[in-house]
Amino acid sequence: GEGQRRVEPVERFWSYLASIEKWPTTIKAYAHDLKDWMTYLGRHGIDWRAARLEDVARLLLARGTLANVEIKPTPGFERETGERVARLAARLWKEAPVPPLLSSFSFEALMAAKAAAPELPRGWLASRFAEEDWERKALLDAGSVHTHHRKLEPSAVERANHLRYPTASSTRADP
Repeated sequence: GEGQRRVEPVERFWSYLASIEKWPTTIKAYAHDLKDWMTYLGRHGIDWRAARLEDVARLLLARGTLANVEIKPTPGFERETGERVARLAARLWKEAPVPPLLSSFSFEALMAAKAAAPELPRGWLASRFAEEDWERKALLDAGSVHTHHRKLEPSAVERANHLRYPTASSTRADP
């Protein structure tokens, strides 16, 4: 729109979404949220390159939006990252009616997050849900496991249902 400028990383993101054939409704939802984010940053005088988790939390809390804080540690810093993110999230969402979900593909980071802020819920991210992930879920005391629907075996869904773990999966319908 008028008065708005193009942001190169955003342009690359749109190209990426198109390249992986995201549905137009998904792209539209992302665009709406990204516009809200950029507007929020502009109103608060925050350069998008300097935005921090504190800024994200303020916007989400102001909007009443639930949060999934994915912990993406630098290799070699899994424990430290998990601890820092968990402590910060616990502080930022201290007064929130619903705490954020902490999630990660890094078992070590999520275990550190559990130790640092055990009151925050955790979600285990697994690129392929395998037998050892049941033990990881238990050790993490994770309320959820997230994986790609094409890599989730029907036996795992049956086991989850038997254990009364909620399951959800999204699939992309053929046009």
